Parts: sequence; structure tokens; C-alpha cells
Amino acid sequence: MDLRSRWRQFVLLAGDIVIFYAALWLALTVRGAAIVPWESFVVNAVAFSGYLVLRQFTYFTVGLYDLRLIWNLESLIRNTLAAAGINWVLGTTFFYLLAPYVGMTPKTNLLLTLVMSHTADLYWRRAWLVLLKALPMLQRVVFLGDEATTAELREELE
Repeated sequence: MDLRSRWRQFVLLAGDIVIFYAALWLALTVRGAAIVPWESFVVNAVAFSGYLVLRQFTYFTVGLYDLRLIWNLESLIRNTLAAAGINWVLGTTFFYLLAPYVGMTPKTNLLLTLVMSHTADLYWRRAWLVLLKALPMLQRVVFLGDEATTAELREELE
């Protein structure tokens, strides 16, 4: 994979991480019906960071960082729903097994964070694809051959 694709995947990953912590903050705020204190957010963020690693591994596994797969909206939605289901199971297992060590069993916070972050990640990917289509980021391609063959090839690529 070339450097340009790696860079695009890295930006997707960075956006996912920011969205995850923003969704966690929002979940804690909604759950507490008030702005969550910074100290409380940090305690939860540390506990949820282990889960974040599992979540991102799931994203890689189901293809949410494969730039070819996320161009198709149907594939993107299907893979996001699959990741959400897998992440729900992984998250509940993670917090169930580690509850004595992290000092919490955040079932509602996990569900709210999961729903908000996966929904926002879906929109983030669509926005990122729109940005990739911007003229400065387009990859130019030249096809050599007869007109019928190049027209057929262009239709397949579109």
C-alpha cells in the first residue's frame, strides 16, 4: 500500500479516536444530565481506553479502514453495523471481566458511547470521502487504448 493510502487511513483513525472520546464525554454528560467534570471524564477515558483498542481492531477487521470498501455506502453501513455488534459484545465482555480492576461496569455509558461513536464514524467516513474527491486530492489516470475499451473501463471504475 502506498504512502498516500496510509496517510488517508491514518486520518480516518485519528478522526475515529477523537470521535470516540467526544462520544464518551457526551454519553457521560447525557447520563448525568449535566456537564461532566473533567476528573470524572479522565477516569472514564482511562477505563474506556482499553476498550478503544479492541474497537479499533474490530474496525480494521471488518474493513472500515479499507478505502476501497468504504466508497460503497451499502458496504459502509453493513460493515459499521457489524462492527457495532461485535464491539457491543467485546465491550460488555471487556468491562465484565475487568470490572474489579477498572472499578466500574458502565453498561449504559458503553451503549451510549457505542451508538454515538459508530453513528458519528459513519458520517465521518462519508465526509472524508467527500474531501477525498476534492480536486487537489484527486488521482489522475490516463487510459491508453481504443475508445470502446477505455469507455468500458471507465464505466467499471465509476
